[in-house]
Amino acid sequence: MQSLAELLASEHGKTVDDAKGDIQRGLEVIEFSAGAPHLLKGEYSEQVSTGIDQFSLRQPLGVCAGITPFNFPCMVPMWMFPIAIACGNSFVLKPSERDPSVSLMLADLLGQAGLPAGVFNVVQGDKAAVDALLTHPDVAAVSFVGSTPIARSIYETGTRNGKRVQALGVADRCVVATDAPEVVAACRARGIEVCLTRSEHPSGTDRVAEVADRPEFAAMDVLLNVQGDEPFVSREALAGAVDLVVGGRYPIGTAAVPVDLSLQARPDVVKVICTDEGRALYFSRAPIPFLRDAADTPLLAPLVHQHVGVYAYAREALRQWVDWAPHPLELVERLEQLRPLAHGVPIGVAVVPAAEGGIDTEDDLARANRLWQQFSAAAASVRST
Repeated sequence: MQSLAELLASEHGKTVDDAKGDIQRGLEVIEFSAGAPHLLKGEYSEQVSTGIDQFSLRQPLGVCAGITPFNFPCMVPMWMFPIAIACGNSFVLKPSERDPSVSLMLADLLGQAGLPAGVFNVVQGDKAAVDALLTHPDVAAVSFVGSTPIARSIYETGTRNGKRVQALGVADRCVVATDAPEVVAACRARGIEVCLTRSEHPSGTDRVAEVADRPEFAAMDVLLNVQGDEPFVSREALAGAVDLVVGGRYPIGTAAVPVDLSLQARPDVVKVICTDEGRALYFSRAPIPFLRDAADTPLLAPLVHQHVGVYAYAREALRQWVDWAPHPLELVERLEQLRPLAHGVPIGVAVVPAAEGGIDTEDDLARANRLWQQFSAAAASVRST
């Protein structure tokens, strides 16, 4: 492990200890794969209907491919190829061109361990190599981890060419950041990654910045903040905010949903108005924009949306945000996003379909508890079947 960790650290920039963590999480998948033959047994049932028996056979697909990101050059490939090989497939790995050496060393180690030539293969390259895998007739399945826009493109291209595609986007890692020891204990009891932070942070973004500065998260170039009062936020809102930053259009991305104009006067409903291009002009708890003439009401609906409490940041924008002191506008409205906006930082807003709202009032909390009970009951029903 030491030589692999040193290679990973020298090429990627992680510390050797972080690199060992990357490798260890991959080794856990190899250990799981070693027990896969038991899970691959077929099933047989007699008399499922009159005179009918039922059996199943599990068969390999053939050639599988993995397209992996730069930030975990050992762990993410090891999520893929051990299981694919244990299931009887050969595997082609296309690692990130930004740190390609680890994959070559993995191939060498597998060869030294006795894996036959041609079972595990490494292809270096950029988009051209990816497209070749997605369109090659001998590739039966593709697995991808990376940003949502690229995941969408890979899924569309791969499936269009008759391949099974697993494309994971939105986020590479989910971490709970809290200053409450009881929350830390609850998370750890359930196997959820959690970080205990300082308690004096003036906003959620400041808390996220503390976690982002830790060495184990140094490779994350885009950070996503889902506020604790948004437990039912939609995937569309998360992906929309991330896409704005990953695509390079904005240093900060957030989301909004259509708002019922009857809610305009409620201070717990945060409103946002944007330019025609989707850049935020202002966020407020007050009714915005001001409707001077009731005859203009039809013009109001497309101009105002309800803000959703999620933020995606480019790392430099996050650092800039927390380096500024809270702005008077932020303090008056109690809205942290007014800090970067007041300093001229553009914030992109992804408008997505309406979903369950956040928790800002006692009624919201009661509604959230009902939804959680319904979710828990449904999950328990699935586990019992």
